[in-house]
Amino acid sequence: MAIRTPFLGQKSTPVKPVHKGMKNITSRHGDPSAPVPPGLFVIIVVTAVVGLVVVRRQPGNPIGWLLAGTAIFMLANIAAGSYAQLKHFPVAIGPP
Repeated sequence: MAIRTPFLGQKSTPVKPVHKGMKNITSRHGDPSAPVPPGLFVIIVVTAVVGLVVVRRQPGNPIGWLLAGTAIFMLANIAAGSYAQLKHFPVAIGPP
């Protein structure tokens, strides 16, 4: 396996660690205890309802299955993000 080197005349830049800005990326505007925005909840419910209506009336239509699956994956994404925030950035509960 060959090792890649920078082109002639270019300096190699060090790789920054991923964990440095992770709190700002994973938390909602820097606050891990912030709830899910209500607009996102509305989008998930509408996507799920439309998908389930299409699947119920036309089971062979792939768009209905895609919409229903998208709603499920959005909910799974929110749950995984919340779990990661609680696991890696615990929030103090109760008096200090």
